[in-house]
Amino acid sequence: MATNDYAIVEISSGGEQTNNAANQSVVSTYAMENGFIFALDTLSNVAGNGAVFVATTPATGNLSNLSMLVEPPVSKIAGRKGLSKDPREFRLEIAEVGSAKQLEVGDIVKLSATAVTGTAAAYLVATNASNVLNYSASVISGLTLKVIDASDYFSLADGAAIGTQRVAAIKAKVVAVA
Repeated sequence: MATNDYAIVEISSGGEQTNNAANQSVVSTYAMENGFIFALDTLSNVAGNGAVFVATTPATGNLSNLSMLVEPPVSKIAGRKGLSKDPREFRLEIAEVGSAKQLEVGDIVKLSATAVTGTAAAYLVATNASNVLNYSASVISGLTLKVIDASDYFSLADGAAIGTQRVAAIKAKVVAVA
């Protein structure tokens, strides 16, 4: 069992799979979990970061063309190095560079249920001052995903056996980005 319960995310691109412009390096002033959403409005001014964008929490009037953290789960826990056996043990720490994907219409996003807030509804949307997707009964003017399977799951290894542990997940399709 995981000590932490950070989010797990998997994105299947809807036709722009090789669009490298949609994939960016990102850094933040706060710790981020996979599945966090944010705007990439400015480049980092930290020496050595090169073309690394700064993650900005979505705000009213800036809920469009958002990106999502999709960093491979490399353990950052003291005393452990390399790939984590449990992806729920991963988060991107402050000032560490990670990978982000700008979400596009048609993308299929599967994320652990703990990465979404609110009461279950038909859509997942970006909201003011929140890095997590929130349930909504309707489409908004901004990032919106249509829930296509609210009872999906990630299959994880528990000890030595593969697929013996399930983590509740939600599968949704991006239907609007602006």
